[in-house]
Amino acid sequence: MAKLAVRKRDWTLLMNSEVADNHPRLKYLYENFSRVKEHEVNSLPDDDRILLSTMRDTLIKQAETEWTIDGESVRRADKSENVACELCMKKQIQDICVIQNKITSKKMTVGSECVKHFEDYRKLDIAEIRKKGKEVARLELLYKHFPNLQKNIQDYRVFINSQPILIISSISDGYERISEQIDDLHKQYVTATGKKTNASDIKIITAIEKHLKELESQKECVLTYVAENKGKKLIPTSKIVATLKRANSREAEQALIWLGEDGVITHRTLPRINDFDLANALVDDFRKHTHKYKMNVISAEDRGGVLYYRVQFLDKDFVLHLRHGDFANEFGSLLTDGEYLPNLDSYKEMIAASHVLESTTIENSIYHYVEVVNKLRIPLAESISVDQVFSEYKDVAFHFRKDKQYLLCDFNEFVNTFKQLLFVDDGLLAERFLTLILQSNRKYSYSDYGELKRVRGYE
Repeated sequence: MAKLAVRKRDWTLLMNSEVADNHPRLKYLYENFSRVKEHEVNSLPDDDRILLSTMRDTLIKQAETEWTIDGESVRRADKSENVACELCMKKQIQDICVIQNKITSKKMTVGSECVKHFEDYRKLDIAEIRKKGKEVARLELLYKHFPNLQKNIQDYRVFINSQPILIISSISDGYERISEQIDDLHKQYVTATGKKTNASDIKIITAIEKHLKELESQKECVLTYVAENKGKKLIPTSKIVATLKRANSREAEQALIWLGEDGVITHRTLPRINDFDLANALVDDFRKHTHKYKMNVISAEDRGGVLYYRVQFLDKDFVLHLRHGDFANEFGSLLTDGEYLPNLDSYKEMIAASHVLESTTIENSIYHYVEVVNKLRIPLAESISVDQVFSEYKDVAFHFRKDKQYLLCDFNEFVNTFKQLLFVDDGLLAERFLTLILQSNRKYSYSDYGELKRVRGYE
């Protein structure tokens, strides 16, 4: 049988596309020569021959680009349906697809063979769509037994994390394990392939029912745990958990693991939690437990995102700002585990990382440093004494009797550098302190220093 110059499918596509409007002669050829054979084309007038031979493939390809596939429309035909492809007119197509003209919005129903001619087809996975269609059908059956199962599964996933406190792992793990089993059974039922017996479906449904009851029981355990522990100082709140997650560090990650295991903030987790509300809530407890160590915890302060405890050392009348992590590491067990094991090395590190900020402590520390230098009999120490601390000018005047001079130093240079002298008579540190004073380049004679004090209003 001789081959048609233009197949019926292509004629239908052309006549339903804007290409036909741009080439009016096509409509005439369709109406009068739609059955013309390839070998008969040469007998047509030149304009017609060009359209049906030279331009034919270009016009068809252009028409195909006008159409897009509606991926959501793809479905498997029911046995009772008798749907025909509007392009090739094939009847009882099994896979039904809808194409839509991007220019005119016109739609046509086509089969799985004709749809292959459109450029969107490579993005279309018919097999996957068939699979999804079957899953939707199975889902409908499952929801007849459990109408809200999909929503419940989503709620199960967020239930634990939506609680105001961290749920201890011994409870949360059980809840999450059961919810995962329900989710797996849900997927197993919906994605079942091959011929499934009614018995196997009933088995899955019975298992889901069992786990749903277990989950409700476990849910009650969670709510009871929250009711009994919410508001307790050392129970980690959801805010603390969120802060640790945002920290995105190994220390924070380890703290989350320990908190889940312990269900309570302990000595090993307290130093890792940088939360002002928690630190502030623990001030009274720290004050009570550290008083016997001659400390008075005055307050908690957030200084640029770093937490400090403002601590007064009662036997020395000094106030230092101690970093929360260091202080909690040294004394946190007094609040959590009930035992305190002094550690000289960590204590020194805590003092070294602290800050002297109080004006009274700054002045007292300067006098104390000089006392230590004299007590240790550092060379030239007997010739040095504090004459005046100019707090508003942030400097201090030392009287150097040997050279009959006054030396001015910026106290910010050494107050925090030598603060360990407040607690330990360190000879090397004391020598460094004295050297810093003697190296001052602000030297005043007696008369010049007297004028300086007069100008500054200290006479």
